[in-house]
Amino acid sequence: MGMGERECLDQLNALAHCLGVSERFVHLGQLNEDKLETLAGCDFSYCMYQTTLLRAQHEATASNKFFEAMAAGIPSLISSHPDFYQFNRKHPVGICAPSATTEGVSAAMKALVDNPVLRKNLGKNGRKLFESQFNYEHQFFKPAQAYQDLYFGYPEIWSFNEVYLPPEELPKAA
Repeated sequence: MGMGERECLDQLNALAHCLGVSERFVHLGQLNEDKLETLAGCDFSYCMYQTTLLRAQHEATASNKFFEAMAAGIPSLISSHPDFYQFNRKHPVGICAPSATTEGVSAAMKALVDNPVLRKNLGKNGRKLFESQFNYEHQFFKPAQAYQDLYFGYPEIWSFNEVYLPPEELPKAA
């Protein structure tokens, strides 16, 4: 889903044909409505990026596709760029292609296509990780709470440090 360069999409289509799964390779294009429901019906998400792009150089600026796949509970075929590799090593949610070559992507794709149990487990890992760390409510709770407090009035019964700072960042008692 999403945007893709024609040459890259043609290569993926040819690769899917060589692997015997061309009927299952579908480029969905831009999805706005029912994105996660549509994605949940896929075997895996293709999240390969050129390492020269900013979003591939820094984990925090990665494409939404990677996190949307986690939200939908499907694994990703991802770049082996160090940021993505380290993330996936710590949180196994997909397969890193050994390289961005046809052979490297083919090997990773084949590993996912040939192993439905692996796909299911990686998808479960991704969904669990998304729910516990990367969903909107979790990531933005503290900023949203601070905004609410500024807008509606700071509750006097709470200490700022108790509400907004994690325990490891609380000032030490003298």
